[in-house]
Amino acid sequence: MKTWARILQTALALLLSGGLAGCVGPSEVLMHKSVSQAEAMGAPATLWLGSRSASVVNSSYFEKISGRFVQRFEDSGYDVIDDKAAAEYRAYVWFGKRGERREQFSNVTDGISIATEYTWAATLEITQRQNVGQKALYLGEVEAAVWCPSIDSVLDELVNELVLGFPSEESYETAVLVPYAPNKC
Repeated sequence: MKTWARILQTALALLLSGGLAGCVGPSEVLMHKSVSQAEAMGAPATLWLGSRSASVVNSSYFEKISGRFVQRFEDSGYDVIDDKAAAEYRAYVWFGKRGERREQFSNVTDGISIATEYTWAATLEITQRQNVGQKALYLGEVEAAVWCPSIDSVLDELVNELVLGFPSEESYETAVLVPYAPNKC
């Protein structure tokens, strides 16, 4: 019984000290954001929203996050339509894993344990319909590295940061600390 009491006491001490905060409670993640704005986008105009990736469009996440993109576009003066060919602008969304980095930790009592840091990213590319082809006007990219093997942990935060400030007046690059919920891992 004393052993369980010590284990609970140690876990509580770690939790209160922040030692387990990355696993069970709200924390912050450093996100890298870059926006390339080739030229200003005219509004009002029609805009189509989709993706070049079938796995993105067919995922349950796309429907979940597309409403936030549509709301931001409409707030910026664009009419979001379903007809890709008729839209003056085309917005392509992508999200997924950019990479992973393995960390190996050695512990005398437990042997070897390996942890993996995943880099999750989201992008928004907007092109303009021209007589021949498409002209790229806007590219926003946001990425964050976390220890969670699922994008669930940061997708909402990536999308929020991606639409923040859209449309941009100029190109920029920044790093921001964003609260996120690592307990969604």
